[in-house]
Parts: sequence; structure tokens; C-alpha cells
Amino acid sequence: MTNPKTLLQSLPKATYSSCSGKTPFIITQDAVLRIMKVTQRKDYEALMERFIQWNSASYEEQQAISKIGCDFCEISHSMTMLHGTMSISIHRMSDTESVYLTLHHDSEHVMMDIQL
Repeated sequence: MTNPKTLLQSLPKATYSSCSGKTPFIITQDAVLRIMKVTQRKDYEALMERFIQWNSASYEEQQAISKIGCDFCEISHSMTMLHGTMSISIHRMSDTESVYLTLHHDSEHVMMDIQL
């Protein structure tokens, strides 16, 4: 079992770089610290491993990942928001525990979508 703090430190800090062309989208430490506030501790390690995998992918690989469903944590380039925006869905067994987020590339900005 990997220490979540070690995994967190392997993610980049936000530099607010622009995202033009076919630049891979980056999930930062700053954003993950915010994500941890709305997710369960038992999920931290798996989530960070998923974020690290996402960050290491090329733009084309991220596009392919966006099209593949995952029954725990889906990350995709947002089709409905501005360029440089990602959608993250963290699925749990009940709708009340599931989390739906919108992140901006290389920043700390995280928005949580509330299901009514």
C-alpha cells in the first residue's frame, strides 16, 4: 500500500499554464487537496493513482481514456465546458456518495456538481 502523501507529492503544483492545441490536461496537487475534501479517505490512494496515470498520458491517450468507461473514477475532457476543462465522476455504490467534479487544467479550481 502506497502512502497517499507520497502519491500527492508526485503530482505537480499549479502553474496556471495555458492549454492550447493538443496539450495534455494536468491535474495538480492543489486540485487534489480540494478533491480530498469531498471524497472518502479509503479512496485517496486509488484516486491519486488514477490522477497520476492521467497526467502521464499524452493528449491523444487522454482522449482515448475519456471514451473508456470506468466503474470507479472517470476522467474526461469536458465536451460542454471551455477548453482546458475536465470532468471527473467518482462512483460509489449509492448516489449520495458519488461525486461529480469539474476541474480546470493546471490550476486549483475544482467545482462540484450537485445532483438534485
